[in-house]
Amino acid sequence: MDGPGPALITPCAVRAALSDLLQSEDFARSPQLSNFLRYVVEKSLSGDDASIKAYSIAVDVFGRPESFDPQSDPIVRVQARRLRDMLDRYYAAADCPSDIVITIPVGGYTPAFSRRDPITEPRTAGMTAEPVGQPEMLRARDAARRTDSRDHAVRRHLRHKWPKMAAAIVVVVLMAVAGYWAWSMNTVQPSASGPGQKLHVAVDPFTISGDRSGVGFNEVLRLELASLLSRFGIYEVSIRASGRSAQAVGLRLGGLVKYQDGTPVGVTAFVMEAPTRSIIWSGFFAMPDTLAERSGASSAVGREIAAQVGGANGPLRLRAAGAQDSYGTAVRCLDAFDRFRIQLTIETETSARTCLDQVANAQLPLDAFAKSAGAFMDAWRMVHERPTGEVGLMTLAVQVDEARDAIRADPDQSFHHEQLAAVLALGGATESSIVAFNHARSLNPANAVATASLAQTLAMAGRYEDSALLADEARRFSNAPPDWLYLAEATERFAHGRYEEAMEAAMMARYSSKLVASIIITASAALLGRDEMAAECLQLLIADDAVIKLGALTAMSGYIKDRSVLEAAEKGLVRAGLPARLLWQGERSGTPVGSVSAGS
Repeated sequence: MDGPGPALITPCAVRAALSDLLQSEDFARSPQLSNFLRYVVEKSLSGDDASIKAYSIAVDVFGRPESFDPQSDPIVRVQARRLRDMLDRYYAAADCPSDIVITIPVGGYTPAFSRRDPITEPRTAGMTAEPVGQPEMLRARDAARRTDSRDHAVRRHLRHKWPKMAAAIVVVVLMAVAGYWAWSMNTVQPSASGPGQKLHVAVDPFTISGDRSGVGFNEVLRLELASLLSRFGIYEVSIRASGRSAQAVGLRLGGLVKYQDGTPVGVTAFVMEAPTRSIIWSGFFAMPDTLAERSGASSAVGREIAAQVGGANGPLRLRAAGAQDSYGTAVRCLDAFDRFRIQLTIETETSARTCLDQVANAQLPLDAFAKSAGAFMDAWRMVHERPTGEVGLMTLAVQVDEARDAIRADPDQSFHHEQLAAVLALGGATESSIVAFNHARSLNPANAVATASLAQTLAMAGRYEDSALLADEARRFSNAPPDWLYLAEATERFAHGRYEEAMEAAMMARYSSKLVASIIITASAALLGRDEMAAECLQLLIADDAVIKLGALTAMSGYIKDRSVLEAAEKGLVRAGLPARLLWQGERSGTPVGSVSAGS
């Protein structure tokens, strides 16, 4: 028999290499490029190379509207060049963990997979191996995959349901707002914040385009934004009255509300530097007709704007993290914690812990955030290191008390309630966790992480309808939604017997939710009769520490409470050939060992 050859580069092996790659330091710091790479790799592995185009990448990865024109907007070309450079640096590193190379050849966006010879090619050498074609297993899977394209198109439409006039509105908006800013900034004098002070943000009146009767919506939106931004707890927020000179502040938030027939149809928001008069961020937010007719339209749009502006990777957070003082240090540590919550790896947890411990011990600004974040990290580490069913709520009593201490010190801070909810979820207290997540969202409706975590917790409890609504909201509100959010969709589809669709969603979730996602992929493949794929993925599942120590279904039952999911998973794993000793250990009902958002 010949030695190892190209045919051995299987989809599961490629996904394992991709998982290692996305956990590297450079990619952990760049969620957009991570999503770009993950998207094209998964498309290619599903045999859908033909759909890997600039248009689909712009719409599905970078959130561009369906009116996107690749010729006038070079976003995909620019980001592809950055992605190729980052891949070159990754594979040139001496500690590169994988011999499988993923490249994006110049001239297109379809990835190529190859294997480096560890004997003839040093680890720091360039990538010269010939790309390997897809295995026959992928070709057989292609036809079935294509039957689900309609569902993909529907989901893309729901995610980009802006009105048809959006492109024309943006042109008018840009002209009007540019004039507005040029006029209003004549009264602004530059100033600098003192050392350790929070970033100061002034919320200006939004100008109106169209029917002047919309002034009520304008004012409510402005007040809503100021209130929501202040609830993040890391910004100083002020409101500038109409007609008054602007105070000298760090940043200003304003924009324009577009009206048609007396009804608001969209909002263009801008973030501007007060001293330099330069716009550092802008976004267009449209409202469906049904929403625009409701009294809550301003609150709904305000939540979306506030979440994108003030949340993780938003312009306010990026500017705050750039401050060269103790406040900037604290915000950078919170950013490290956000990376941990998205990636859920030991590396990102260690980095965030080291930084936040310094903030808490030195009592720097935002030290209360550091303490409640530490409670969650301590709990997550305990669950991660003891996947034997022994970690329950009693085991995490100290971490629960620490999170509650932070709440007592600052009861109105959504962040602390969110960490309490996450610790409760890790301890298996699902209902208490749901209550705490809901309270966190009531304190700050723009808290996209709390929304995503609640969506995931509800899905794991089998409450799929509520989970789907919140998951959609979290994706729209977040600049970098966590991969584990896709597990809510995978679980719902698996529970309803839509195994092909369940695999698609689980593949997006497996990088931070490896155990449950791998079980769903393996069981779905077996139930669909994809024996080769099931056997291939089963080999990786058998090597998982939690499966060896606890059994696949006992471990899964610590996260998934829906019995129909567990029963279908058992049927699929048996059909795939998982040994009986690796199915269950102890009680078949399983012992709670954590939550999906803890890195299942």
